[in-house]
Amino acid sequence: MRESGTWSDWQAVGASDAIPDANRAEAADAATRGGTDPIVASHADGVQIWAEAATGKVTGVKVVLIDPGTRAADAAPPASTVASTSAPSTTATTARATVTSAVFRQASATIRAVVAPAQPSIISRAGWGADESLRTCEPDYSTGIVSAAVHHTASANNYAPADVPAIIRGFYAYHTRPEADGGRGWCDIGYNFLVDRFGRNFEGRAGGITSTVIGVHTGGFNSRTIGIAAIGDFSTAAVPAAVTESLSQLIAWKFSIHHIMAGVTVQMVSGGGESKYPLGTVVEFPTIYGHRDAGFTACPGQNLYDLLPAIRARVAELSNESVTYSPAGAVDSVAGSATGIRVAGWALEPETSAPIQVEVTVDGTVSALTADQDRSDIGQLFPSAGSLHGFSGTISAAGGRHVVCLRALNVGQGASTVLGCTAVTVRNSSPVGYIDAVTATPTSILVSGWALDLDTTSPIAVHVYVDGLATAVLADGSRPDVAAAYGDGDKHGFSVAVPATAEPHRVCVYAIDSQGGVNPLVGCRTVAYDNPAPVGILDVAVAGPSSGTISVSGWAMDPDTSAPIN
Repeated sequence: MRESGTWSDWQAVGASDAIPDANRAEAADAATRGGTDPIVASHADGVQIWAEAATGKVTGVKVVLIDPGTRAADAAPPASTVASTSAPSTTATTARATVTSAVFRQASATIRAVVAPAQPSIISRAGWGADESLRTCEPDYSTGIVSAAVHHTASANNYAPADVPAIIRGFYAYHTRPEADGGRGWCDIGYNFLVDRFGRNFEGRAGGITSTVIGVHTGGFNSRTIGIAAIGDFSTAAVPAAVTESLSQLIAWKFSIHHIMAGVTVQMVSGGGESKYPLGTVVEFPTIYGHRDAGFTACPGQNLYDLLPAIRARVAELSNESVTYSPAGAVDSVAGSATGIRVAGWALEPETSAPIQVEVTVDGTVSALTADQDRSDIGQLFPSAGSLHGFSGTISAAGGRHVVCLRALNVGQGASTVLGCTAVTVRNSSPVGYIDAVTATPTSILVSGWALDLDTTSPIAVHVYVDGLATAVLADGSRPDVAAAYGDGDKHGFSVAVPATAEPHRVCVYAIDSQGGVNPLVGCRTVAYDNPAPVGILDVAVAGPSSGTISVSGWAMDPDTSAPIN
């Protein structure tokens, strides 16, 4: 790179192994072309590229120049504009524990005043000037974050404080630019947080700093890991003390609200992709690990990687004791239904066996459930806590996409625990259908038609009422015409014969909602059996062969039966 007429030394860059997890929305847009991490050249006016392959020729090279623009506010971004939604922790003076049924704390234990780590100052996306129109899809969320991956951006270290917002905007623009235009094709910036060399923290990927937003930073392990990047290249450069302390405080705060211990290991299953561990491999990492532990990369640089043991120790010092006093729990399921969002899981407080409250937030609107349902499995895991710690319930929500977060509310020392977040879609479309025919016979009523629920491709039930008495039938007959009209499969036809007398009857048909919602009326008909008279023809009537006789021939039938009649 050339700055002020002088060319720098060559800077080696390799292919980045950061790609979206395979089951994420942005994976389809970022799977055809590799790319390097961006090179920061804040004041350069020229660039040279030297590309070589281990064998053969290098083809398809594309160089992309990103201009992040300038803002007057870059010189002094707000110190902290991101508010935490976590409830403040409750502290206590030194005392003897009086709760005899504590889960982790015995009744004889001495309780010291334990203060959960406070949220550090974090400069928001607005603070560094994120253009939200560049985001191409909604955030994905994890129902369980268990670790933090430390990165460096492998970019220049000689930036000034006022340069940082533009540097982050450059990362953001490169990450979100379509692959065809030389970018990575991601929905948003890949990192969850960034830390500059002055120790300032910056919000990365959108979706909430206290939530479990899934980023793109550690191939194969994005969905279980917080990705935090130190801005700079720490392969050979010394790591400023401000960086290590800010990393430690930021991770400690996140660990305290996600119930993660530092200085221990955790097992995760590789999602494959660009990870050095094949898909499905069970891997054991420290809860704070370096990017190189998971991928084929030198990230976070040797000097920062060498400091990870010290960072783990510092995080443990700041948050581990708080975590042991904080609620534990898990989200078992979050699913959309016809009437809202159903959630289930368990939560307990280590300082009491009494049930605690679970906060359920749907798009920012808060509801509460009590974790007081019997869970024998939890009782076996935590005998001193008892088994009444399960929760389930349905939160009303309109149709569409919703972001749901669950948090176990702390009642003693420690901090409230974010159990997990996820995005769910409530589909509560009403079934539709049509009555093709209602025909009466002397002994039954024949009803045929079709019905489907757009919330499922499976056949649904249809209830046929004759004078108020119901007969259930499955609408699973082949109807290619319905499949062509709705694109929801063809197994939606029904036909049923309901026993009935020859008198008039009222017939009504209802389509049964697959999600347990309202069952709409398809239609009603009034039918009566119109008893037709027998018919026939006299073909021949002639004198018989003997005196006093007549020979007669012809035919006769009753439309009500195929049997011979008199």
